[in-house]
This record gives sequence, C-alpha cells and structure tokens, in this order.
Amino acid sequence: MRFISKLAGPTCGLIAIVGTAAAQTFASDDYFVETVATNLSQPTTMAFVGPDTFLICEKETGRVKRVVNGVIEGIALDLAVSPTGERGLLGICLHPNFATNGFVYVYYSRAPNDGGSWVDNRIDRFRYQDGILSFNAGIASFPVDPNQANGPIHNGGIILIGPDDKLYAITGDLNRGRFSNPRIEQNSGTEFASGVGGIHRFNLDGTIPPDNPFFTHPDPKIRTMWAYGVRNSFGMTVDPLTGRIWFTENGPNNYDEVNVVPGPGMNSGWLKIIGPDSRDAEYSENGFDPYDEDDLTELPNSYYRDPEFSWLSTIGPTSILFL
Repeated sequence: MRFISKLAGPTCGLIAIVGTAAAQTFASDDYFVETVATNLSQPTTMAFVGPDTFLICEKETGRVKRVVNGVIEGIALDLAVSPTGERGLLGICLHPNFATNGFVYVYYSRAPNDGGSWVDNRIDRFRYQDGILSFNAGIASFPVDPNQANGPIHNGGIILIGPDDKLYAITGDLNRGRFSNPRIEQNSGTEFASGVGGIHRFNLDGTIPPDNPFFTHPDPKIRTMWAYGVRNSFGMTVDPLTGRIWFTENGPNNYDEVNVVPGPGMNSGWLKIIGPDSRDAEYSENGFDPYDEDDLTELPNSYYRDPEFSWLSTIGPTSILFL
C-alpha cells in the first residue's frame, strides 16, 4: 500500500485507474510516493483510528485489517461477502465521536458465507475495542430486488460523515433503471424507484433526516436520497472550506466526471446525460439519443448540475480527497 504525500500547500487530489485511454501524467517535486504497508489483498478504503494506526478493508476477503506503524497487527473484522465483480468490502468511516464511543461504519456486499450469493449491499455499525470490531447495529440495506437488475457491477460503496454529522453513502445504479424497466433515480421513469444510483443521507442511527430534500416522497427509497442520477462512483469527499460534497462518477464509453453537490437535491443526469449537457453525449445506454436537461426526471426540490470537470475519453477515476 502506498500513500501520496505532499510537502506543502492545500489542493484536491484525485486517483484514477487508467485503462485503454491515454494515460495522464503529473509530476511535482512537492509530491512523493511512500510505501507504508504490504501484503494486502485488493485494499479498498481505510480509516485512521490513531496517529499511526489505521483499519483497511480488503474487497475480496471481507477482512478489515489493523495496521500499526506500517505492520499488519491483526484482523479487526472478518465479514462474509460476495466479492463478484465490483461487490465486496467497499467502505469504512468513523463516527464523529469515535474517541468516546468507538463506533465504526462499514459498507459491504453481504453473503450468507464467504463467496456466497449476494443478499444486499448494507451499512452496519461496529464498536472498535482492543483492536477488534464487534457488531453494534444495522444502519441501511440496499437489497436484492426480484423486479430489477441485481448485477455485480456499479455498487458504489464510499461512506463518510458530513460536517452536519450525517452519514452519506454513495451507491451505483446496479444496472437498474434501463428504459425497459424505467426508474426515477436513473431519469428513465417517474413512477417507480430503483433504490440506488445516488448519494443517500442518514442520521447516524440509520433513520432518515426530516430535512432530506425528498423526505415527503411516498416511497421511502427516495426519502434517503441527497442526490441522484449517478451511474457509479468510487470516490466521495467533503471540501473542508465550503462543506460541499465532491464525488467522482464513472461514465460508460465516454465522459467520466468530477462532480460538486452545492446542496440537497442534485440530479447528476444519468442515464440520459453524462458529461456536460451541452455536449449531447450519445452512447448505447441512452439509446444514442442526445438528451437535454429538460428530459430528466424532476423531483420536487431537485436540480440538474453539470460536472465540475469531465474526461471525454474515460480513465476510470476512483478516489478523491482534499489534502
């Protein structure tokens, strides 16, 4: 495992997986790469529980390992996960009062046994004590739905606590909401909810905050939404100066995005729009139609916003953070 470190000055850092698209390079004497831990299996996310101690999630094994001064000191938690595709152990964050209550939130693809059939993507709360995470409470579930796609990709999984002490979780669309089975969050329908494909906002006990933008919606799956119209994301962070959420979004064969959420109710445009609306991107998943903002599913209190930045040729952006 390697950290990218900066010697001076604040900035926003972005990590990308570069595939067949042309690689984008960056060089600066202010930055250096340092290896701090090895012998990890497909690590996804981590959380510092002390100055020199962090917990790190392994996607395939479902294990949360404890690393102290760069050395793996043990397994804090071993979950039964379905690791197929983009499923697995995907997200972790600390309660704002972690120092006193020891609460840690984990997002994972639950299975009845290691490598078993997928049951749901869920967020559970654990208590950290003496290097071990013990189950405390179930917080949220994004389950199998027999009436919708339940594919192994587009699971999202990043979770964080916002400056408002609310829990934010980003989910991909699980390939739901295609025009053959239209859904609200994918801007393909107005009647039924997919339950995924956006940023969800919860109280720290899993209840729904009454100031969520769609709290009065008749479907409880919509009530948790803070933003929708998201294809998939591997990165979400908070601007420490403005308190706004930033997230990455992976496009199909064009237009990966970096998005800013100015406030509650943002619609990122998927699956009808990816990239800036004015570019009229056409791709197989929107039927090669150049949709516009007026074609989106508008919920009361919602608004569309173009990405802050986008790549025409996809590069697979993942993590994003403010240093």
